[in-house]
Amino acid sequence: MNPGSTTADLETMIREKSAGALDDVTLRTAVNKDYVSQPVPLDDGDEVAFIPPVQGG
Repeated sequence: MNPGSTTADLETMIREKSAGALDDVTLRTAVNKDYVSQPVPLDDGDEVAFIPPVQGG
C-alpha cells in the first residue's frame, strides 16, 4: 500500500481482485484487533482483518 492509504483503499483493492466474489458481501473491518468504521488511515505494520457476515445456529 502507498503511504496515506486507508482501510477503504485496501478494501477496494481486495474487491477489485476478487473477480466479483465479494460484490454482495458487507465486510466488517478491524485494525490491530479493534473494530473500526471506515476509512481509517493505515500505518506500516498495521494488521487489518476484513470479517464477512457469520451466521450461527
